[in-house]
Amino acid sequence: MFAVSRRTTWLVAAALPVLLAISILPASAWNGEADEPALYSACVGPALEDAGFTDIRRYPAATREAINCLAHYQITFGTSRSTFAPEALVRRKHMALFLVRAAEPAGIDLPRPSARPAQEFTDVQGLSIRAREAIDQLLQLDITQGKTRNTFDPNAPVTRRQMALFLYRFLDLAPVGPGGIDVEDAFPDDRHFEDLRNQPLSVYDAVRTLFEMGVLEGTSSTTFSPGRKVTRAEMALALTRMLGHTNARPAGLTMQTDGVVVDAEADAEVVISVRDRWHRPVTDALVDIFEWPVPDSRRVDPFDAQGRCEEDEIRATFGNDACVIDQSDDTTDADGNLEYDVFVDEDLTLWAWTGDLRDRFDLDRTRYESIEFTAVAPPDAIQITNDLHPEATKVMYGDSVTFTFQLIDEDGKPVRREDEEIEIRLEETSNGQLANRDTDTYYTDSGGEVTVRYRISRPRFGTSDTESTLDVEVLDSSGLDVVDKDMMTIPTSTVSLVWSRDAREPTTLILSQTLAYHTAESSGARNRVTATLIDQYGDPVRGETVHFRSDDSAGVGADSTDPNLAKENYRKDTSRRGEATVTYVRNLGTAGVEDFATTFVEDETVTVKGMTKHYWVLPAPQGDTRGDLVLHDTRRSTFVYDPTNGPYRIAYDSRDYYYDGTGPVGYDVFLERVMEGDILRAEVTSHRASDVNTFTRNP
Repeated sequence: MFAVSRRTTWLVAAALPVLLAISILPASAWNGEADEPALYSACVGPALEDAGFTDIRRYPAATREAINCLAHYQITFGTSRSTFAPEALVRRKHMALFLVRAAEPAGIDLPRPSARPAQEFTDVQGLSIRAREAIDQLLQLDITQGKTRNTFDPNAPVTRRQMALFLYRFLDLAPVGPGGIDVEDAFPDDRHFEDLRNQPLSVYDAVRTLFEMGVLEGTSSTTFSPGRKVTRAEMALALTRMLGHTNARPAGLTMQTDGVVVDAEADAEVVISVRDRWHRPVTDALVDIFEWPVPDSRRVDPFDAQGRCEEDEIRATFGNDACVIDQSDDTTDADGNLEYDVFVDEDLTLWAWTGDLRDRFDLDRTRYESIEFTAVAPPDAIQITNDLHPEATKVMYGDSVTFTFQLIDEDGKPVRREDEEIEIRLEETSNGQLANRDTDTYYTDSGGEVTVRYRISRPRFGTSDTESTLDVEVLDSSGLDVVDKDMMTIPTSTVSLVWSRDAREPTTLILSQTLAYHTAESSGARNRVTATLIDQYGDPVRGETVHFRSDDSAGVGADSTDPNLAKENYRKDTSRRGEATVTYVRNLGTAGVEDFATTFVEDETVTVKGMTKHYWVLPAPQGDTRGDLVLHDTRRSTFVYDPTNGPYRIAYDSRDYYYDGTGPVGYDVFLERVMEGDILRAEVTSHRASDVNTFTRNP
């Protein structure tokens, strides 16, 4: 059974919290991922139908779908009836046409072209009327400002930085659609594009914002290439990702959800959109929704031989009758959407369709959408985390700590279940005496979590130098285990923290690098290593000298005169963020593992943690090789393995063959099971994407 409630505002619990809210790492820390992409797409259903372009068939599915989607919305008509010219450059006049055609489905009201086409631009007179009007409309909307006060330069290729500004200004005007986010609300916390430092602030902000929104990607993990010219294929991908944040949806009825696997007894968001043939929102459209529990071996098909609903199998979600359009069915809003939170406590299929009053559903004739939901296991444990730096050993008096108690399933994934009861006791002691004890019952929120904040200003007993201890104990967890962030069971269900007034001193040096492997090149390959120095409270330490050392003389190496020291160029002082960084070039075409474990802080005794190795890799040789899997780069679909003879790298995709032991397994199953430390056997045909390789775990 499930119930559906009208949606007002719905927030998605994104991921299992390891460290929460307050981060003490420097602001330059990044996860390299788009944190706020659109939950839903403008390219679904009929928008994915083949537009007939024969020159895009060799492109990845995502690119083909984006190009077909633009054709569905009539944002592009191709360079001919059968060609799109994906590698051709996008000219500025083409960009104007793309954006103007995208404006209406996105919900932007276009101004009427002015009496003087393109205002004061003197270099557009030879263009078509449509191009001149499009440029003029973009000028009125402040999406373009021209190359100069009097020129637009319509035939110049669009660069990636210009594309970022065009799309940012477009999104700034477009109403936000279901599952989208406004550019003003996006929080760009990534700074890994190193080639943006000399760009104007407007470009810098636009690129970082659109990256977080999942609209733009880099040309590598550290570069955006702002001056590179944009191809039509690249523009198609960016435009369609941008449209996902707007109210653009395909013609007809579409239904989307943020996930088909749902925690049992939790909510799933469903968005139904209705658009006319011109992609304009259809308001007050009657929508009939019905549901069918996923059948077991004793259940029959929900439809009879004529495609009509079996009344005993199908239940109406809304209205008086299932499979009939009537006045009691719900309707779309002013934006042409119908949004719901669907409560799921069993596997089920949800169906939606629209029509005229008293129409009846016919499986063979009715255009409909359906979604199959799978209910997952209930919570298995309560995970305790806090917002301290993971290497902090103490808390400074006067500071507060926020504890989070998150329901998780047996795989450690968050369970978004509301109103689960948790009884928590906080016990503060100083100088061996009980200073305070609070016991309260809390109830999980919609994300399945409880947060408790605690602060100690001074020791209640003893001298001003006395340390205080806070014991946090879960007294009643509704029968669930209590675990820490590493999924280890806490035997007494208690965690402890120490508040202190000790003078700050460096305790931990955390090494990190943008990428853990690079291809060894005799002509030189560049790597960058950052060290972050923190004290016992998890705060950054500035003004200390870090000696970057490694065991690779072709890499960072060590001082030739005194190997106990770093080379002069690799002795760096930490900034106010506690950071010191070195960038170096390794001119060696031989593979190897560069170990940075001997890096140290001058005149200080600290623990070195984080990244200590860099893999200088070679492509895996053709044939059969095997060895320890030392790195699984899921973002780039790459394995790094066999560090003794290599290390080697090899990319994988869903067309390859996968084995676990001696038995074949699916692509997703293999990736879920393979872990660093496993033995990986690779039978390599070649490194071309079209060829098929074979991977075996623990052969």
